[in-house]
Amino acid sequence: MTASTNLQMGLIYGCAVEDIITGLPIICRGWKPVYFSPHKSAFLGVAPTTLDQSLIQDKRWSEGLFQILLSQVSSLWFLPFAYVFVAKNAYSILETVSCGETFKTLWNFERMWMMRSATSYLFAFIDNLIMLFGLSETTFVITAKVADEDVLKRYQHEIIEFGSSSLMFTIISTLALLNLFSSVGVIKKVIFDIEFRAAAGLIPHVILCGVTVMLHVPVYEALFVRNDKGQIPSSVMFNERKKEREREREMGSEGYAPLFETRRAKGRFLYRMFAASMFLGMCLIWAYRVIHIPTEDGRWGWIGLLLAELWFGLYWLLTQASRWNPIYRSTFKDRLSQRFIPLPALPLSHTLWCTPSGPNISCSDQLLYEKDLPAVDIFVCTADPVIEPPIMVVNTVLSVMAYDYPQEKLGVYLSDDAGSELTFYALLEASHFSKHWIPYCKKFKIEPRSPAVYFSLTSHLHDADQAKELEFIQGRIPEEVLMEQKGFSQWDSFSSRHDHDTILQILIDGRDPNAMDVEGSKLPTLVYLAREKRPKHPHNFKAGAMNALIRVSSKISNGAIILNVDCDMYSNNSHSIRDALCFFMDEEKGQEIAFVQYPQNFENITKNELYSSSLRVISEVEFHGLDGYGGPMYIGTGCFHRRDTLCGRKFSKDYRNEWKRESIKTEESAHELQESLKNLASCRYEGDTQWGNEMGLKYGCPVEDVITGLSIQCLGWKSVYLNLPRRLSLGLLPRHWSRLLCSTRDGLKVIYRFCFPSTVLHVPSLYLLHGIPLFPQVSSPWFLPFAYVILAKYSGSLAEFLWSGGTLLGWWNDQRIWLFKRTTSYLFAFMDTILRLLGFSETSFILTAKVADEDVSQRYEGEMMEFGGSSPCSPS
Repeated sequence: MTASTNLQMGLIYGCAVEDIITGLPIICRGWKPVYFSPHKSAFLGVAPTTLDQSLIQDKRWSEGLFQILLSQVSSLWFLPFAYVFVAKNAYSILETVSCGETFKTLWNFERMWMMRSATSYLFAFIDNLIMLFGLSETTFVITAKVADEDVLKRYQHEIIEFGSSSLMFTIISTLALLNLFSSVGVIKKVIFDIEFRAAAGLIPHVILCGVTVMLHVPVYEALFVRNDKGQIPSSVMFNERKKEREREREMGSEGYAPLFETRRAKGRFLYRMFAASMFLGMCLIWAYRVIHIPTEDGRWGWIGLLLAELWFGLYWLLTQASRWNPIYRSTFKDRLSQRFIPLPALPLSHTLWCTPSGPNISCSDQLLYEKDLPAVDIFVCTADPVIEPPIMVVNTVLSVMAYDYPQEKLGVYLSDDAGSELTFYALLEASHFSKHWIPYCKKFKIEPRSPAVYFSLTSHLHDADQAKELEFIQGRIPEEVLMEQKGFSQWDSFSSRHDHDTILQILIDGRDPNAMDVEGSKLPTLVYLAREKRPKHPHNFKAGAMNALIRVSSKISNGAIILNVDCDMYSNNSHSIRDALCFFMDEEKGQEIAFVQYPQNFENITKNELYSSSLRVISEVEFHGLDGYGGPMYIGTGCFHRRDTLCGRKFSKDYRNEWKRESIKTEESAHELQESLKNLASCRYEGDTQWGNEMGLKYGCPVEDVITGLSIQCLGWKSVYLNLPRRLSLGLLPRHWSRLLCSTRDGLKVIYRFCFPSTVLHVPSLYLLHGIPLFPQVSSPWFLPFAYVILAKYSGSLAEFLWSGGTLLGWWNDQRIWLFKRTTSYLFAFMDTILRLLGFSETSFILTAKVADEDVSQRYEGEMMEFGGSSPCSPS
């Protein structure tokens, strides 16, 4: 077969796009092709996951197209190609919309087109010319179809991967910086050069330069902001040295693999520019107020607004700390089950892993690290059986008992500050029902694991029959139950909820070999505690209850990790413990972490968040920002603590995890043990001790959780915020307006003192009645900073709310509640705090009601505000 025959048979040689150059001659011979795109794709391939591989692939394609362009085969087809190239830009938006894609997809396409034009297509053209002169041969570079796990995670989050030194990246970075410097120069000339502003012919240049800068935003982030492995290195030597340092830091022991990943938020550079412009606008507003203070009418209102605007500026600057450096966490909990205990023959610093890169030791000879996971104690607190019904409390208890975790390592403790027989009876029945419920959950892997919630989501008769086992008598306890259970005898000396002895009952003893479920598996420890109450002894509310649980649990299960949840916060994610342990058990970074805080979420939120109590922006924006500066606050629920830190231990660099704690070894029976431990929950136990001060949760503040978390961080520890797609737990919001304001009033006395001057917001309305202007005229240049700050502030607030998953009406409700709270809740909280500091009042703690009347619930679901009573917090 001759060489000329090769041009007539089979695929054509000598071109990088052999498929295209083969198809064109077939069409020239009279054949017609057909394009068929069914609804279900016939073939699925793998796209490049790194920018380098994508550019190399495009280089190969464009090299072939340039060959076609310069060859004799396609010389007559040049006009259609030129037409398509020009028409493509005009119809790109229409094509994108008609294909069902998004504007962001088109934006990414334009960005990649610009990068490819400056790199892939350029190098392809140069290589093609060199090949035509006979200085090189046709090459074919295979596109990688696999990527590292970290690269894949960034790709899934749509973060461009640079991560290696490449001449293509040098060109992209150079052009990006050139456009950035040009934009800065243009802005400078627009502000200071009058003649330049008059040059209307340069407007297209300015627009084109600005669009180019926006397209290059990922490049700027990779150059100046990002610090992950996907950033742009400055040189090959720097990159290799950086990899070496990372290897030394992250591979502290042979085979080490991190248990969690931290990544920084995208768009931080843009937000910081926005924040800088806001601050400039506020400075101009302050300058206007100082320069134009009136001498007659409106003087005091003017000064009041100046003070309010100064206070707003201070408050705004403080809130930027939670937005300046947001980070996001993700865990690798599957690696917990791959970990192995240290071999006796090796130093304790060498932890072995069952990984391909690990040591050459048979994995079958090792013990699974799963057996050495730390014990976890879970605290559930309740204080009123009317506001917090027992049926709700035990559903929360059952949901945490069913966590996907070794049951023998779980201890669940219920603190009942009301000392209610009904709550104890409900927990007793729940202990029996758990023998069926826990194996059922694990067998069918159900979520969520609160019986009441799960049964409300299913209509199966079998499940409905099981639900009947959890129907408690909401009234008088049957006499036969009182006679059978000896625990009820502890109520013989019960006087009232504020005057009774310690009541301690170990309902399920984890040490008992007979504590099994119906499948023959171990059950978690279950303990009921009602600490001693006396009228003349302060009980310190929830902080006192938590401290009593810390002491009692240390003598029963002594878990190294403590999780506390509110009684209405049922478990919504059975894997939450393993996610939290990824932070504590990481060998390199876990030593400094004191607690892992999950967001507080609610199940009864209306679509438009009537009372704006979902904490949406706080959970999705602000706490991520606090996590970038040492960690978030402790918010009282959904938090995993290291027991040592709650007991007042200071952080030191020599501290190491001690997960293999000595188990409580005692030959005492459950009855003897609970009798000997009652003193730990007595009123007099904390006298002359550091409990409530240096140990345990702090006393003397309604937000005992926040002040406790801050004190732990002051001891050198760090905290972590973990916000997963599936929430840790779900709770209930108040449905009544007055209850919402009272709960806000008590919970924010310390944190939101800064918001008191917002009452000055009503001053412009008063001066409007007298026709006295307090703001510049619209025609004045001073009006621009006022307009910009107001529009930017509310536009940014709306963008944050919508980005966090809210609605437009929900944002409007949020602004309304913001106004109401700052003129009622925060005002009264500020006054109460001043009175307490002066000694005229004492700290109070008002429970938030978890239940409501049927009519109130219906109005709440219809998003109608519930007033329904006289209250000093009423905004009227």
